Amino acid sequence: MRYFNKKRFTMRQVVGLLTIVFLGISVFTYAAVSFTDFTNNTTISSLEMNTKLNALKNAVNATPVTVVSSSSVGINAFGFIRVDCPAGHYAVGGGVDPFNVFTMQVTSSGPSIGGTRMLSIFDGTYATPLPTGWYGGVVNNSGIVSSFKVGVICAPE
Repeated sequence: MRYFNKKRFTMRQVVGLLTIVFLGISVFTYAAVSFTDFTNNTTISSLEMNTKLNALKNAVNATPVTVVSSSSVGINAFGFIRVDCPAGHYAVGGGVDPFNVFTMQVTSSGPSIGGTRMLSIFDGTYATPLPTGWYGGVVNNSGIVSSFKVGVICAPE
């Protein structure tokens, strides 16, 4: 009993010992936990779960970009623009904005798939290639040259 009364531990020694104990407990607990991956009904480790959660976090936090382009359309004429996403991005939406909504009509607005206007591809479901831009067209029924814009919202791949 006399030994314990005289032995003094420094704060550094106490913190070091507690750190080792807590790390040991957390490693044991971390390795012992498993999760079910419901996409394929398998069991995955905590490390695999963290990898999947980090990928999901990165996807959610990825910042989309918007690309906008404009053009002019002559009197009683038709005009179109295809706006492409930057490299490494794909189109998730877009639209057409005519200068004068009373005298101009939107005639086409849709994604371009593989650089091709949607009207020119076959009906069906496309997983690849991803839409890479937006196609927009207008007709100008006014007596003056007018402008319009096409925008595409792009998300990182």
